[in-house]
Amino acid sequence: MEQNTKFDFNGPIEKTSTGLAKIVLDKINENKELIIYNAGDRSPEEKKKSDEAFLNMAISIVEIFATTDIPADYVGLPIDKAMVVLSALKQYLEGTVRSSEDEILSRLYGKKSPKSNTFAKDVVTLGEMMLKLSDVRKETGDKPEDYFINYKKSE
Repeated sequence: MEQNTKFDFNGPIEKTSTGLAKIVLDKINENKELIIYNAGDRSPEEKKKSDEAFLNMAISIVEIFATTDIPADYVGLPIDKAMVVLSALKQYLEGTVRSSEDEILSRLYGKKSPKSNTFAKDVVTLGEMMLKLSDVRKETGDKPEDYFINYKKSE
């Protein structure tokens, strides 16, 4: 048998796995009310119903995958593609929180970077930080028991 050195092995796998990733997300969406739940809030009947819904969804996904040309060794690729999207969304959300916290702190300190002329917490000195902490504590009631760190209540 003659070898076909120009055969694109990855092309069909990529195309198929991308379509299957969309199907997986659709199936999750169709079953979201039963398979996504609050931890600890389920009765035994609800848990059984949820487990059955997940199993039925998983079986239907296996059946769909089985009708495609995706090689068995690559059946995880569509799930990986869906997870990349969810992971990127998670990183974006968490990054938004971190950058918002940085901006809040930077504006609270009121210090601007001499280089960029934007608020920047990394130009605040330890002395300035401690003075601002003292001011904020006074503004919020200055109760030692409310301190997050560096406080030990005397007995």
